[in-house]
Amino acid sequence: DPGDAAAGPSTVAAAPDSLAVGDTSTVTVQLRDSDGNALTSGGDNVFLTSSTGDLGATTGTTDANGQFITTFTSGDTGTVTITAYLGTDAEGDPIGTLTIEVEDAEGTPQLSRSLPQTGMSPPVAAGSPSTVMRFAGLFRPEHEGLSHG
Repeated sequence: DPGDAAAGPSTVAAAPDSLAVGDTSTVTVQLRDSDGNALTSGGDNVFLTSSTGDLGATTGTTDANGQFITTFTSGDTGTVTITAYLGTDAEGDPIGTLTIEVEDAEGTPQLSRSLPQTGMSPPVAAGSPSTVMRFAGLFRPEHEGLSHG
């Protein structure tokens, strides 16, 4: 059986850890004993702080799996820091800190036309990895069937 909760080997994680503005991530604190064993009982207090955005709950008790789970909703773009503590406030032993990257939800505007069926992949615009610009009608086979010579 695991021993009492210890902040050092306990963990805090977010999934996903990269969001668009307004999106939500699940934040999970897993309490462990001093030997690193996950707790198999609940009732320990956990406190969370966030540099920006909105935590669904900043304090609570762990469940029967030694976990405290809440949500984080992003606000502004940038790097968000969330810190977990063992206890009811930031005076408790620090469990750890995680970062979440928040990106602009708008991204680069996309053209609304799609590529003709050529079997080729669309070109990818520089900048945001989630932005793909599609070009259509640039090379039309208008002179198909014409003979040369």
